[in-house]
Amino acid sequence: MRGLIGMPKQVLTARYRREGRFLNADFDLGDFICYFETGIDRIARFDATVEVLSDDRILRLDYGTPFVMHLPATLHMTECEGDGGVKRTIYQPEGQDSFVPEWQAFHASVTRHVMPRTDIADACEDLILIEKIMTVLEG
Repeated sequence: MRGLIGMPKQVLTARYRREGRFLNADFDLGDFICYFETGIDRIARFDATVEVLSDDRILRLDYGTPFVMHLPATLHMTECEGDGGVKRTIYQPEGQDSFVPEWQAFHASVTRHVMPRTDIADACEDLILIEKIMTVLEG
């Protein structure tokens, strides 16, 4: 999430249910609010989505399950068209699952010493965000 839209200014709300197996939070990112939701249930499925809403466009990125090879991420774009019309476009790369570029980047980092997109400092930012969520949950 932070790689796409940056570090939230603050955690507005955070809630958990079912002994912590489900968590949702609202993040203040200045011009917009990001809603985060995660959960573990007993349904055999994988659901990972990032959705960004603006005045005239909705972008939804769906990640395929990591358990099916060559299942790519899918970008759904819904936007205004004309006077009251709606245009929906789906973008999907051919035959490459979402994790191939990650493995290629990892390989390049190890074999050619290419700097990774995220480093230890970035991992610390994740921990700071988790701490902020926990503070709101305890508050």
